[in-house]
Order: sequence, then structure tokens, then C-alpha cells
Amino acid sequence: MRLASDTPRRKLLLSPEIYELISGPYDNKDMARRCARIAADLETFVKGNLVSICMEPFRAKTAYLAKLSDPDVDVWEIRCQDPRPGFRIIGHFAKRDVFVALKAAPRSKMVPWHPEPPLDAASSPEWKSIIDRSKLEWMSHFPGNSPLTGVNINDYVSTNAIAS
Repeated sequence: MRLASDTPRRKLLLSPEIYELISGPYDNKDMARRCARIAADLETFVKGNLVSICMEPFRAKTAYLAKLSDPDVDVWEIRCQDPRPGFRIIGHFAKRDVFVALKAAPRSKMVPWHPEPPLDAASSPEWKSIIDRSKLEWMSHFPGNSPLTGVNINDYVSTNAIAS
């Protein structure tokens, strides 16, 4: 039985890449600090904390979660913005309140301890590549199952979500 005072919870499924990123081991203190901040950003989702969501691809500005692609196969990013350079966790919703985190990349600047190049401008080949690889990874993990698609934020997150 759930009490009215209970904190809403969401689920986050992690690919091996994301799990290794947030669980270590780490080569240096800078890497450990940055990955701990990424883990904290992901925990925001799991704890059911208030999240801002942008439904328009590449218009997020300060949103926590942002849609990256057309609604036929929704691809999303969790935007880990602090400290700089920011990181993006790319994935899909399996169902409402269940996010599958598949890929990670720095947003604007190369990070020596992470293999992905920076994503740069919205029209860059790096963005297209990570979106396409996320779709392929989804299909390899969940063959025959499509990610959740929707038209408003409540299709994806049931509580504690605001439009950004």
C-alpha cells in the first residue's frame, strides 16, 4: 500500500556502458567527481524528483529531459549540465516512468577519459550517430518492442514533471 506522503519513484535501466560510467573504477579524481555528478543526475529521475521536460527536439535550454527525435522512435537525453563540460545520457522510455539509458557523450568538449567525441551543434554528425546507435542498441536489447511514444510530458512521466 502506498501512502500519500510516499515519494513517487521512477525506474532507470542502464546499459553496461552507463553502468560502468557511474560505478567505476575511475582512473583519476576528475573522472570520479564527474561520474559521481552524472550518477546524481540520474538519481534525480529515480527518486521521482521534479524534472523539467522539453518536447521539442534541440530546444531544451535548461531542461533536465529533452526529446531528440521525431515521434516515430522517440530518442531522449538526460542533460547532465553541471559541471562543464556537460554530458548527455541518451536513451528511450520503455513505458511511462521507465527510462532506458543506453549511450553517454560529452556535450561540447572532449573528455580524455571518455571515448565518445563531443556532440557539438544539433546538426552535427556526432548527434546523428549517437541517436542512430541508441536506436540500434534498443533494438538489440528489446527486439520486436518499440520504445514508448507520446505527445505530452505526462505520456512519459506521471508525476513531478513540468514543461520546459
